[in-house]
Parts: sequence; C-alpha cells; structure tokens
Amino acid sequence: PDLFPIRVAESREEKWVLLVSMQQQGPTGGTGTSYFVGDFDGTEFMADSAGQQWLDKGADNYAFVTFDNVPLPRHQRLGIGWMSNWQYAQQVPTSPWRSAMTVPRLLELHHKDGQYSLQATPVPALESLRDSGVDLPLTITNELDLSDQINPALGELDFQIDLQATTAKAFGVTLSNSMGEWVSITVDTTDKTVAIDRTHSGPKGFSEAFFEGPHRTALPTAGSVLDLRLLLDRASLELFSGNGTLNMTEVFFPQMAYSNITLWAHDGQLVLTGGKGFNLSSTWKTLPSQ
Repeated sequence: PDLFPIRVAESREEKWVLLVSMQQQGPTGGTGTSYFVGDFDGTEFMADSAGQQWLDKGADNYAFVTFDNVPLPRHQRLGIGWMSNWQYAQQVPTSPWRSAMTVPRLLELHHKDGQYSLQATPVPALESLRDSGVDLPLTITNELDLSDQINPALGELDFQIDLQATTAKAFGVTLSNSMGEWVSITVDTTDKTVAIDRTHSGPKGFSEAFFEGPHRTALPTAGSVLDLRLLLDRASLELFSGNGTLNMTEVFFPQMAYSNITLWAHDGQLVLTGGKGFNLSSTWKTLPSQ
C-alpha cells in the first residue's frame, strides 16, 4: 500500500489517499490499483463513505507507486504503475524483456457532488516528445486514415468531441497491421461507454484471460465536450478522458508493429471542437559498446 497526504484541488482542505494493489477482482477481473480517500491520525486510516475506487479501469496498471519529495504543488502527486497483470504477466510472448511501466502521471484529488476522486494525467514533460503533428478535421464521416501522418506504434491523439453536434452512434480509433491483427477503442454514444478490444491484437495461446473482453467502462460525466487523449506505443496504449477522471491502460503483443491507424464514426458524424495527432520521439537510449 501507498499512503500519502494531498490537498484538494478546489480548496485548502487536505485528505489522505491510500493506494491498494489488488491481486484479484480488478476492473477487468484480474489485478488492478484501487484507492481510498480518508483521514489518517498517524496510527489508523479511516476511509470516507465512498469506499474503494479504481485508479485505472483498464487491465494493465498495477502496483502504482508515488514519489516523496518531488517539487510539486501540494495538490499534486507524481506516480507510475507496472503495466501488466498477474493473470498473464509470466506468460506474455516477449523476449528478452517482460513488462514495462506506465507513463509517469500526475495525481490530483478533486471534490465534486460530495465525493472525492483522484484524477490522473500524463506529466507535462511528455509533450516534449511530440515531433511532427497534424490538425484533425472538425467533422469525420465514416473513416479517416491517419497512417501516413501518425505512427500508431509511437504516437499520440489528443482531441475534443462536441457531444451535442455529434450524431454518430459510435466512434473510435483502430490500430492494425497487414497480418489482420488489430486493437480498437470504441466510444458508444448511446450507452455512454468506452471499450478497448484487444481480442484480435495478436497470436493467442499464451493466456485465455488476456483475450477476454472487450473491456468496457462508463464515460466520465461531461458537459457538451468530451476530451480524449491516447498515448500509443509498440505494445501498449494509455487512454485519458474527463481531464484524467478516466484512465484505461492496456498492453498487446502483435506479431508485427501496427502500421495503420484510423479514426472512424458509425451511423452519423463525429464532430470535434479541436484535435491534433503527433508522432512521438523515442525515449529509448542505446548504451555505447564497451
């Protein structure tokens, strides 16, 4: 467990947050990182009535840990998670590496409608990795192929949806390769959910639990505009929405890196108030030979 004090973003009130990593019964059935908000007297932690909540609704953000003595405002806390799940962590088809970490995230505690909630967003320093970018069109009908402009194996999409003007019953993003492997992120505007489907993301056989899904959760409560930010790597995606109210982290293992990325709308138009796509520079550093 990780226990730390943090100031509520909207006030000077200070609360304590207890992060608890769960081995079972996480948001997708396996492991996950939960949290409780409450008070601590130096000996005993007393959780508020809201009880257990989840830091990430995806399958692959476990054992999230935060850092002390980081020079941040008192309403922020820096942390990072292990990007895997004990349902399949020891069977994933990777070599010579096994598992990675999430991007560093800023935690903020908010108080709304009588309830406290943690919001997690990528640290601003990640924007320094943005390389070439492209403005997204404000209206999308059917399918927009971004493969020639954005690398789905090392890229980012950041856009805002006009929910009042959007008529599409569903919209989303699909990553794919020439081998017929794919991952999709789907927003259903009727039931107000977002789902990540990795059931066709790569070769099966190493774990039945990995290919269960799609993983679906409710969209964050929003006004007329919904924000979506998607960070893409060769074997993972990290989705943020509602200013960090919703996080979903998922890994996948295609035989060949995804080379195609499409933004699509079904049964109507997707209308944006703004949006950009970016290619990202790699943080991987090769050590010089000895």
